[in-house]
Amino acid sequence: EEVLVHCRQALTHYKIPRGVCFVTEMPKSAVGKVLRRELRSQLEASSA
Repeated sequence: EEVLVHCRQALTHYKIPRGVCFVTEMPKSAVGKVLRRELRSQLEASSA
């Protein structure tokens, strides 16, 4: 909630995230890039 409050104060309305999810580790490819699709699937699985 504190993160969202800060975003509301510091960002314009269209840049404010709908929600915030904390993870212990970001899934990364062999090159080191964040696997955004895997993050999305983890979020969908945890909210279902």
